[in-house]
Amino acid sequence: MRIGFLPLMDCAPLVIAQEVGFFSREGVEVTLGKLQTWSQLLERLERGELDGAHLLSTIPILAACGAQGVSTSLQTAWVLSSSANCLTLSNRLCRDEVRDALNLSGWLQAHPVANLRFGVVMERSTQELMLRDWLQAGGLELGSRISIAVCAPQEMAGKLREGQIDGFCSGEPWNQRATTSKLGGIVALGNEVLGSHPEKVLAVRQDWHKSHLPEHRRVLRALASASQWLESPDNLDEATRILADKAYVNTQAQIVRSSLERKLQAGWEG
Repeated sequence: MRIGFLPLMDCAPLVIAQEVGFFSREGVEVTLGKLQTWSQLLERLERGELDGAHLLSTIPILAACGAQGVSTSLQTAWVLSSSANCLTLSNRLCRDEVRDALNLSGWLQAHPVANLRFGVVMERSTQELMLRDWLQAGGLELGSRISIAVCAPQEMAGKLREGQIDGFCSGEPWNQRATTSKLGGIVALGNEVLGSHPEKVLAVRQDWHKSHLPEHRRVLRALASASQWLESPDNLDEATRILADKAYVNTQAQIVRSSLERKLQAGWEG
């Protein structure tokens, strides 16, 4: 089975199932391939180059609805992560004490010629939904003064540093990459804004599922074992080493470890 993933912490069950041997124990041969954007994953699925992928939970729903730009028939039976996003704002906004959308509304009134751009990983993603809901609490919405830019998750911190965006909504470890690099601060967590919701899933092409039912079951059993393995504190050091490697998430080990321990550094004093 060929599975694609992006360098995010919620690829962990797939990576651990491969590296620790849970796929092998279930008698299934899996090849993992790292890509850089969600659109790349979708293109590979559509061309039949991938059988499944670590995907945003909204993508199989969009496919089922016949949404424009998502033409592959997909099925999912496994949630890889829940409520896993953060909203990070730039130092400029954090220094002006913008901590929520009401503060941001006041900031925009005080800066009548300023326009803001926020990074999201894909249009119609949970990240865009979280940003929209967060803004709505302050009576704000996307429009002429607040826009979005689609960026790969691993590019968010760099774009924040370069001033191309004023904040972003993404999964870990890229919020931590920004805050530990002193580029901004986390002001909201996914479960605070949207409640508990599926974030990433293992989605497979429908034609592959229909012709590989036993193999699909074995993959799911391997992911269950990998998820249990990840929950054990005894495996934290090994999980950190594996996931931080350049073949997978490719960032500092301490950032990976903090994400696995669910300990996030806000990046500002509040």
